[in-house]
Amino acid sequence: MESHESQLLAFGPNQHGQLGDGSPADASVPRPVAGLAGIRVISVAAGGGHSAATSAGGALFTWGWNAAGQLGHGAARIGENVPTPRRVATAHAIAAVALGWAHTLALTEGGAVLGCGCNRYGQTAPARHGAEVQVAELDAHVAGLAPGAAVACGARHSLVVGRDGTVVGWGCGRHGQLGGSPASADPKQALALPCAEPVAAAAAGFKHSALLSRAGRVFVYGSDEKGQRGGAAAGDAVALPAAAGGAGAAVVTQISSGWSHVAAVEGASGRVFAWGRCDLGQTGTGASAAQQVPLEFEASAGASWVCCGSEHNVAAAAGGSSLASWGWNEHGNLGVGDELDRDRPQAVPLGGERRAVAAAAACGHTVLLLRPSD
Repeated sequence: MESHESQLLAFGPNQHGQLGDGSPADASVPRPVAGLAGIRVISVAAGGGHSAATSAGGALFTWGWNAAGQLGHGAARIGENVPTPRRVATAHAIAAVALGWAHTLALTEGGAVLGCGCNRYGQTAPARHGAEVQVAELDAHVAGLAPGAAVACGARHSLVVGRDGTVVGWGCGRHGQLGGSPASADPKQALALPCAEPVAAAAAGFKHSALLSRAGRVFVYGSDEKGQRGGAAAGDAVALPAAAGGAGAAVVTQISSGWSHVAAVEGASGRVFAWGRCDLGQTGTGASAAQQVPLEFEASAGASWVCCGSEHNVAAAAGGSSLASWGWNEHGNLGVGDELDRDRPQAVPLGGERRAVAAAAACGHTVLLLRPSD
């Protein structure tokens, strides 16, 4: 590949065509995603059974499960799964995309937030919650939002990080994942999450939301039934292990969330910390009981990024030239050639002179974005 080219690989379950290779078969090793030759992909996203990618030109491509119109291809195509990437018809230039269980959020280059898909909990168009359960057209459905810098989807809720460091959310709030009490349930408007520090990034699970502050601290809101809050009260910073070198707490530069677990990368060392549910090996530490406080993986230093699926994970080291996975593996979710769960990281073969610069993982499947090695 020439230096400007990119390639997508995918593995895991494929019953809805979410791997994008045109086949209905699951894949226990990485397989190429079809239909994007010659397109420079910038980012990828994965949902309950659908996938998405954005290009350098601002195009959005989606594929896989479309039961609720989450692919954004219009009302006439609801219920029609798409086995290979298809471009979404929109006049907007898309900068980023996030996927929930059955809904999609897209962030335009101008900072506007668009959505489509399931609206049963108001996760796509909160003002129409109760009136419309499906929204098939990718459009702006939430009024009054400030320009966004990042978007994140939980299973049934949505988050937007503003360019000013504030965060708002909508959709299912029954577990406090929107920053309020569970009594706030499913509001019909966006709610501000009361973070004590300006926010740089967000991640969302099934019943919780995780925020990364610009100062490198992690705040988690919502359910703590599996230790998702890392031992902290809602709205308080998670107490992370000491920084590499021992000077204060670790400073985090990236977070990711599964359905009931959270992972974070310390920027200075590349150490990975994880906490929450781990009965399927989700935290990568070898533990089987819910992990209430953040722990570092054995020999985890050097990670470039970590990506959590619902119950599995992938992480890259050495600038993406080395990839590992762990957790739930019922459908080949880990890409290691079998269907055995792993409670510690296992190497994933990439093949060729390529590096994994990003990944998206969700309910069992993973999409990798590769570029040629320098």
